[in-house]
Amino acid sequence: MRIRISWNEDSVIGLLKEKPTAKAVWAALPQQGEVQLWGDEAFFSLPLDVELEADAQQTVDAGTLCYWVEGQKFAMPFGPTPMSQDEHPTLVAPCNIVGKLEDSPEKLRQLKQGQTVYVEKIT
Repeated sequence: MRIRISWNEDSVIGLLKEKPTAKAVWAALPQQGEVQLWGDEAFFSLPLDVELEADAQQTVDAGTLCYWVEGQKFAMPFGPTPMSQDEHPTLVAPCNIVGKLEDSPEKLRQLKQGQTVYVEKIT
């Protein structure tokens, strides 16, 4: 399940996992959202009716695609957050891991607070 996350004139490609939350994200596409930034993490609202999965994580690698169940947000960390103890992104709470970027997470540094991103299925 491949997705494109695009804004202005650029985009990144992600690969979703075969997991319940990732499948819920896939089923909800296409979506658009207004970017919020928290350190080197971009996220946007994506209301889904899902539960925290057993392998949810709070500290992840840059480029991991995450879903914050409590906040109903799709999160795309690309570097340290205010909670990070090192170069790895530490999310605000444990999140379901839904996938991984195929492109460099550094491309997400282009995103600005309040910017619209579009997420769509690609084949």
